Amino acid sequence: MRENNKIAIIGSSSAGLPPEIRNKKDEGYFDVPFQIIINDEMAFLDTPNISDAENQMFVNALKDKKNTVATAQPSQQDYYQALQEAKEWGAEEIIVPSLISSKLSGAVNSLGAAINRFEEEHGDSPKIILPDRFTKVSMAEGLDILKAIRLRELGKSAIQIMDIINEEYFDCGVAQVFTSFEQLRRNGRIGRAQSLAAGILNVKGIVGLDLEDGVLDKIGQTRKWKEAYSIAVNHVANKVGPSAVRLVIPYFETEQQHIDNIRELAHTKLNVVEELPPVEQSKVISAHTDTGTFAIIAEKVSG
Repeated sequence: MRENNKIAIIGSSSAGLPPEIRNKKDEGYFDVPFQIIINDEMAFLDTPNISDAENQMFVNALKDKKNTVATAQPSQQDYYQALQEAKEWGAEEIIVPSLISSKLSGAVNSLGAAINRFEEEHGDSPKIILPDRFTKVSMAEGLDILKAIRLRELGKSAIQIMDIINEEYFDCGVAQVFTSFEQLRRNGRIGRAQSLAAGILNVKGIVGLDLEDGVLDKIGQTRKWKEAYSIAVNHVANKVGPSAVRLVIPYFETEQQHIDNIRELAHTKLNVVEELPPVEQSKVISAHTDTGTFAIIAEKVSG
């Protein structure tokens, strides 16, 4: 990063970024974790440094349906602390490129309260800049954060970075394949996909993310894996068209063949010019998607 480019970036664990990116406070990226709640008790924070024991406890809790697994958004204090750490790092400006949809979480409210408190204490130094909307989740959210990091490396100003993110906000397609909607229903995140029957008689449900209002939409359902891949990839292809795209496949406790198969189909249907390695979903997302899930997310590559 350029020496004079003191722009701090704040994100949350809902973005699903890999640990090697989330652990970069020294480079001006501050990641705010959600809480993982098991059987009504806070089990651990969704940090990039979750232990093997915590991970196994989480997987076991999801697989045993006698347990309840939920999440809690970061508090006002959590975001305030990230803002303070960014200021102490030396930030002249702070940007929040993306955050989980306000229709899926109250994190936006916590962030807003933290910003109000921070600005009451510090004025506009450093200045905090937000995008026009918060309607994404998982690596759709994460891709905007990665874009901000790349643009910062190129020496763009905070305003320039946010202008580009706003301009390209809808240049993205998201589809997720579920083997069960039990967790979505339990936690009230199912949105407009209520009529899907994933989990019944081996039905796979496929949902998309409506970037206009940040809710989950029904795309289709099928008992056949091949059709599930096709429905998901075609949905994303319809969103991004023939444009060159950057591809990522988030997953959680998913058989490798499904990741390989949907990736192969994506390369035949999309103009993939860049691909991130398949990435395990963060725990806050997996608490709602359940095990055996995977997504295909593609964003248009500008320039």
